[in-house]
Amino acid sequence: MVNQFLQLASTWLTTVLIPGGLTSVLQVCDLIINKVFKQFPRNGYYSWRTRFIKEKRLEGVSGKLKVKIPRDVLINIIEESIKKMNRLQQEKPTIRSMFQKAGQDPVVNCEEQFKMHLDSLQKDSMYKTIINNQQAVHLE
Repeated sequence: MVNQFLQLASTWLTTVLIPGGLTSVLQVCDLIINKVFKQFPRNGYYSWRTRFIKEKRLEGVSGKLKVKIPRDVLINIIEESIKKMNRLQQEKPTIRSMFQKAGQDPVVNCEEQFKMHLDSLQKDSMYKTIINNQQAVHLE
Protein backbone atom coordinates (compact mmCIF):
# COMPACT_ATOMS: atom_id res chain seq x y z
CA MET A 1 0.00 0.00 0.00
CA VAL A 2 2.82 2.39 0.82
CA ASN A 3 4.60 1.73 -2.47
CA GLN A 4 1.35 2.25 -4.39
CA PHE A 5 0.78 5.55 -2.59
CA LEU A 6 4.34 6.68 -3.33
CA GLN A 7 3.90 5.89 -7.01
CA LEU A 8 0.64 7.85 -7.15
CA ALA A 9 2.16 10.76 -5.25
CA SER A 10 5.41 10.84 -7.23
CA THR A 11 4.38 14.03 -9.05
CA TRP A 12 4.32 16.05 -5.84
CA LEU A 13 6.16 13.93 -3.25
CA THR A 14 9.84 13.14 -3.31
CA THR A 15 11.18 10.29 -1.23
CA VAL A 16 14.81 9.64 -0.45
CA LEU A 17 16.65 7.04 1.54
CA ILE A 18 18.62 8.42 4.46
CA PRO A 19 21.74 6.25 4.69
CA GLY A 20 22.56 4.50 7.93
CA GLY A 21 24.56 6.65 10.29
CA LEU A 22 23.13 9.89 8.91
CA THR A 23 19.75 10.03 10.63
CA SER A 24 21.17 12.36 13.26
CA VAL A 25 22.32 14.65 10.43
CA LEU A 26 19.38 14.49 8.00
CA GLN A 27 16.34 13.11 9.82
CA VAL A 28 14.37 16.17 10.89
CA CYS A 29 12.47 14.38 13.67
CA ASP A 30 15.73 13.08 15.17
CA LEU A 31 17.25 16.53 14.95
CA ILE A 32 14.55 18.54 16.65
CA ILE A 33 11.44 16.84 17.85
CA ASN A 34 11.81 13.28 19.14
CA LYS A 35 13.45 14.08 22.47
CA VAL A 36 11.05 16.92 23.24
CA PHE A 37 7.95 15.02 22.13
CA LYS A 38 8.84 11.83 23.99
CA GLN A 39 9.22 13.82 27.19
CA PHE A 40 5.56 14.96 27.18
CA PRO A 41 3.97 11.48 27.49
CA ARG A 42 6.74 10.42 29.85
CA ASN A 43 5.91 13.33 32.16
CA GLY A 44 2.19 12.57 31.85
CA TYR A 45 2.76 8.94 32.79
CA TYR A 46 4.98 9.78 35.77
CA SER A 47 2.43 12.31 37.00
CA TRP A 48 -0.39 9.75 36.68
CA ARG A 49 1.72 7.04 38.36
CA THR A 50 2.58 9.31 41.28
CA ARG A 51 -1.11 10.11 41.83
CA PHE A 52 -2.02 6.41 41.50
CA ILE A 53 0.54 5.33 44.11
CA LYS A 54 -0.50 8.11 46.51
CA GLU A 55 -4.14 7.06 46.19
CA LYS A 56 -3.29 3.40 46.86
CA ARG A 57 -1.23 4.36 49.91
CA LEU A 58 -4.12 6.47 51.23
CA GLU A 59 -6.38 3.44 50.75
CA GLY A 60 -4.01 1.51 53.02
CA VAL A 61 -2.27 -0.59 50.35
CA SER A 62 1.31 -1.21 51.40
CA GLY A 63 4.25 -3.04 49.92
CA LYS A 64 5.15 -3.34 46.29
CA LEU A 65 2.45 -2.12 43.90
CA LYS A 66 1.76 -3.39 40.42
CA VAL A 67 1.10 -0.30 38.34
CA LYS A 68 -0.79 -0.80 35.08
CA ILE A 69 -2.01 2.30 33.31
CA PRO A 70 -5.53 2.04 31.88
CA ARG A 71 -5.75 2.37 28.10
CA ASP A 72 -8.07 5.41 28.23
CA VAL A 73 -5.65 7.23 30.55
CA LEU A 74 -2.74 6.45 28.23
CA ILE A 75 -4.70 7.70 25.22
CA ASN A 76 -5.54 10.93 27.08
CA ILE A 77 -1.86 11.41 27.96
CA ILE A 78 -0.86 10.97 24.31
CA GLU A 79 -3.61 13.32 23.09
CA GLU A 80 -2.49 15.95 25.60
CA SER A 81 1.12 15.45 24.49
CA ILE A 82 0.15 16.12 20.88
CA LYS A 83 -1.75 19.25 21.92
CA LYS A 84 1.28 20.47 23.88
CA MET A 85 3.56 19.82 20.92
CA ASN A 86 1.21 21.70 18.59
CA ARG A 87 1.06 24.67 20.99
CA LEU A 88 4.83 24.64 21.29
CA GLN A 89 5.20 24.68 17.49
CA GLN A 90 2.74 27.56 17.18
CA GLU A 91 4.78 29.59 19.66
CA LYS A 92 8.14 28.65 18.18
CA PRO A 93 7.99 26.80 14.83
CA THR A 94 11.23 24.84 15.13
CA ILE A 95 10.13 21.96 12.87
CA ARG A 96 9.74 24.22 9.83
CA SER A 97 13.13 25.85 10.39
CA MET A 98 14.76 22.44 10.89
CA PHE A 99 13.47 21.24 7.50
CA GLN A 100 15.26 24.24 6.01
CA LYS A 101 18.38 23.64 8.06
CA ALA A 102 18.46 19.99 6.92
CA GLY A 103 18.03 21.09 3.29
CA GLN A 104 14.61 19.45 2.98
CA ASP A 105 12.14 22.31 2.59
CA PRO A 106 10.33 21.70 -0.71
CA VAL A 107 9.21 25.34 -0.99
CA VAL A 108 12.30 27.32 0.00
CA ASN A 109 15.77 27.01 -1.50
CA CYS A 110 17.75 26.27 1.62
CA GLU A 111 21.05 25.06 0.18
CA GLU A 112 23.03 27.66 2.09
CA GLN A 113 21.41 26.77 5.43
CA PHE A 114 22.09 23.08 4.77
CA LYS A 115 25.73 23.80 3.96
CA MET A 116 26.05 25.77 7.20
CA HIS A 117 24.42 22.84 9.07
CA LEU A 118 26.93 20.37 7.57
CA ASP A 119 29.83 22.74 8.26
CA SER A 120 28.77 23.04 11.91
CA LEU A 121 28.66 19.24 12.21
CA GLN A 122 32.20 18.94 10.87
CA LYS A 123 33.39 20.60 14.07
CA ASP A 124 32.27 17.46 15.94
CA SER A 125 34.80 14.68 15.28
CA MET A 126 32.15 11.93 15.22
CA TYR A 127 30.05 13.69 12.59
CA LYS A 128 33.13 14.67 10.63
CA THR A 129 34.07 10.99 10.33
CA ILE A 130 30.53 10.00 9.32
CA ILE A 131 30.27 12.73 6.68
CA ASN A 132 33.71 12.03 5.24
CA ASN A 133 32.97 8.30 4.90
CA GLN A 134 29.63 8.67 3.10
CA GLN A 135 29.34 8.23 -0.65
CA ALA A 136 26.35 9.17 -2.77
CA VAL A 137 24.41 6.29 -4.26
CA HIS A 138 22.19 6.84 -7.29
CA LEU A 139 18.96 4.87 -7.04
CA GLU A 140 17.17 3.84 -10.19
